[in-house]
Amino acid sequence: MHERPNPLLALPFESSLEGLGPDYWDVVEAARFPLTRLRFRNDDLLAQLGLDPAAVRDQDLEAAYGRFEARTPLLALSYHGFQFGSDNPFLGDGRGFLYGQLRHRRGDLQDLGTKGSGTTPCIDWVSPPAAPSAWWKQARTSGGGTSPLRPAAP
Repeated sequence: MHERPNPLLALPFESSLEGLGPDYWDVVEAARFPLTRLRFRNDDLLAQLGLDPAAVRDQDLEAAYGRFEARTPLLALSYHGFQFGSDNPFLGDGRGFLYGQLRHRRGDLQDLGTKGSGTTPCIDWVSPPAAPSAWWKQARTSGGGTSPLRPAAP
């Protein structure tokens, strides 16, 4: 008997974020969990993504979004923003990653993201005596790079 393919693994993902270059993200690996269990199923979202919810099995969702099968690269985003009362140029996804980007039925680009799904680059803060703007991020995992948002280490 031939098992049918997982329709979630055939979604037409785009590489819009990847096109910005590695200064804006780090490639990460997903955690390997000993057990995956579907806790919520959003059939409305499946329909918005152009899938027939009746054709998507629970084990398809667990394979794609619990074990992250057949999806690379997984990207942890780098960005800046306001945090803890001040501007912080070294924010990131923190144990989450971008699973992929695809178009909604209306044509809008949608991000599928995760949280608590793997290790993302650690941040070491270094403040040289000169100025706080010289702070930099040192990634302890593969990836890295520099960007206008994340200056290179001295």
